[in-house]
Amino acid sequence: MPIIRGSERDKLYQRVANCVGNTPLYKIHNIAVPNGCQIFCKEEHLNPTGSHYDRFWVDYLRYQEDTSRISTTDTLIETSTGNSGASFAWACRALGFREYHVVIPEDMPFSRIRQIEDLGAVVKTSPAGEYVDGLIRTFQGYCQTVRANPNNRGPVKLPNHSRFGKASLSSLAEIAEESIHALEHEYSVRRLDYFITALGNGLSTQGMGEKLKLKYPHISLVGIEAAQSPTVYAKLHPDEKKPETTGKTHGLLGTSPGIDPTIFPIMDGYSSELTQVELIDEQRWTNAGIQLANQEGKLVGHTSAAAFCMAMEIAKKQKNKNFLIVFYDPAWKYL
Repeated sequence: MPIIRGSERDKLYQRVANCVGNTPLYKIHNIAVPNGCQIFCKEEHLNPTGSHYDRFWVDYLRYQEDTSRISTTDTLIETSTGNSGASFAWACRALGFREYHVVIPEDMPFSRIRQIEDLGAVVKTSPAGEYVDGLIRTFQGYCQTVRANPNNRGPVKLPNHSRFGKASLSSLAEIAEESIHALEHEYSVRRLDYFITALGNGLSTQGMGEKLKLKYPHISLVGIEAAQSPTVYAKLHPDEKKPETTGKTHGLLGTSPGIDPTIFPIMDGYSSELTQVELIDEQRWTNAGIQLANQEGKLVGHTSAAAFCMAMEIAKKQKNKNFLIVFYDPAWKYL
């Protein structure tokens, strides 16, 4: 049955939703940003599980339940490299779902796997070194196994968030809306020139990107990927030779799957809207992460450091430009 507005169930969703979002917009001020440029950082690592996906899963489960696609008695199964899985498990536990599973590569950081387990999820690991490709194969087989288990307590449902289209984007567009409000009211900034985004399944890239382009029509949307596993970059530059490590596990977790980009239709469809796609190697984002920790006191994850690094590199070639990046997660998620 659809959720009845004003019911206790609806009130529970609202209480959980109130725990998420309205994160600060931080301006880089101790590190010298070149040429009069300014870098603003949306601190999504301050959400309950340390991820911008906390916003997504509360809204998405509510949509799924409200449209009778899932119920609390179902067994839910999702895939993740860690951040989305923790947000999914947190939201499922907070909202009273009975059983939920997360399939995750076994070579993801222990901190991520342990967090998901601590949030009550059943964890199934896919083979190390195979990254998203192995994750998908394991997920497909695992779903069949769970469905065939006579002890399974309810129908098995697959939220499958990365393939659902516009319904997947609205909560992540809120990150852009909050950023625009903070730029105007806290920093008196009326123009945003660059949005630097890590390229994964496309939810945050399109969710934020579309909203930012409506407000700032001339903004440049710059995607970043791991140099050793280009995906969108390889699609846009088909004549360039791919590295032998393409599709393998790398340091920018959750991005650059290195396989057929149509596996994430949202990203595949939105890639043409990007102004440019840049590759970044581990040494560059490692140094940027150390700089953020030492000079700004921000202990953020690899993708956050990579976005900051790219903003700094572009700022060296520009004058008086304003940049927006996202601190997607904290550094401890990579331990």
